[in-house]
Amino acid sequence: MNRFHPRYAYAILLALWALILAWQAFEHQRVVASARQSLIDRAVDISTSVGVVIRSQRRFLGIVTQDRLESALSELVRSEDLTGVTLLNAQGEVVASSGLPPHADFSGIDAEGQIWSDDSVSVINFVDLGQVSPDEGEEQRPTIVVSDSEVQQSFRNIRTRRNARDSSDLADNAPRREQSKGDSIEPPTSEGETNRIRRGRNGRRPFIDPDRFQELLKTQSLHRFALVLPTDSIRQTVQTDQWFRVAIGTLAFLLLGGSAVTWQSIARSSQLQLRLVRAKELNEYLQEMNLAAAGLAHETRNPLNLIRGMAQMISKTPSTSQEVQERSQQITQEVDRVTDQLNDFINYSKPRETRMTPVDLEIICRDVMRTLAPDIEDKSIHWKIIGPSLTVDADEQMLRQVLFNLLINAAQAVGQEGSIRIRFGRDRTDSVHLEIEDDGPGIATEIQPEIFKPYFTSHERGTGLGLAIVHQIVLAHDWDIAYLSGNPTGARFRISRLVLSNH
Repeated sequence: MNRFHPRYAYAILLALWALILAWQAFEHQRVVASARQSLIDRAVDISTSVGVVIRSQRRFLGIVTQDRLESALSELVRSEDLTGVTLLNAQGEVVASSGLPPHADFSGIDAEGQIWSDDSVSVINFVDLGQVSPDEGEEQRPTIVVSDSEVQQSFRNIRTRRNARDSSDLADNAPRREQSKGDSIEPPTSEGETNRIRRGRNGRRPFIDPDRFQELLKTQSLHRFALVLPTDSIRQTVQTDQWFRVAIGTLAFLLLGGSAVTWQSIARSSQLQLRLVRAKELNEYLQEMNLAAAGLAHETRNPLNLIRGMAQMISKTPSTSQEVQERSQQITQEVDRVTDQLNDFINYSKPRETRMTPVDLEIICRDVMRTLAPDIEDKSIHWKIIGPSLTVDADEQMLRQVLFNLLINAAQAVGQEGSIRIRFGRDRTDSVHLEIEDDGPGIATEIQPEIFKPYFTSHERGTGLGLAIVHQIVLAHDWDIAYLSGNPTGARFRISRLVLSNH
């Protein structure tokens, strides 16, 4: 049965997170568009107020003085959420302004008449002021912005023309002079003058020269205006929403990451449980096999002892030939070798349940060395115990087995008149360490990681279970064992974390 691969789950979670990020990006863009539209709607409302202000400043012939108009616009800028108003003519040139100017480069204007920057937006041509609705009964006229000096100069020109005309009329016709005195603005004109000067409102001549009026109509007439509004509210809204979206994305990442970790933990837990079940079954099977093998090994030792005894008896019979005696001795040696292997196997297969008692290290080391006295005397080995009198908590029989296996290996490794040192002492953590050192050839570097594995041996007659049994007993006591190179040559085994006895 195919299992659901973990990378598929991670890909699904990653795709889900990407989908959440895309959704948040879309919502963020929607908030930005909404904030911009709100500002544009505000600009539309302000444009109505600007149109009212401009119309309120209109005078005779649609003339608006620049100072009066800019003063009114300044009041509007201060009272509204507005930073600048600029009035434009048909060519896009500025005829009056108040506050901040719009962006000078109109080439970047979009189809909706908007130019956006980091700190403001210029909104152009919301209301076309090229033809303002006239009062009832008047002809349609544009709004023209002129300076106060222009108006004053026009009035001086009118007075000059009027004085010259009045002087001429006084010389020709006195009644007409009397009639002109009653006209406070401008005397009636003759029919010939009608063809030269276009008449203004109510049949009067305009106070601006017609040619100048046509020039002002081209350069100073209002066709549109530009509003400059700050984008602080948009920036604040965008930043707030951006942090909100980042928080959502981060939270989604943490949740999905937590889900991935949880799923991975559950998957690993399931695998571990399955492995534990299989390991338990295998352990039970191995225990049964070990028990059967140990029983078989135990039963095998009895006939081997019988064979050994018969071989020894044959070798000691006087009538036996020399060849038969040598064969009997070889049988005895081989039976001893097989018996040692069986003993090691039985020891290795035993369950390690420690029974902790106080053990004096120096005494137990001397007892084991006395057991190995024949091997030590054959090679004239020099041995020495170095260390203070220390008592540790340990299973005495198991500790004897550890010392015996390590010391017999050392005795076999050293040459004639070699040396063996047993050292023990206290560590800084109030624990005890035990070292067994010899001056033999040591262990090759390439096989050092394998020496504690079962059935691994570098000796021709070795069983490969001696160090494995040592490692097994050390683990049962919760100690540590390590192989160290001798000083300067040889092998050194160090057992650490032995616990001092409180008794």
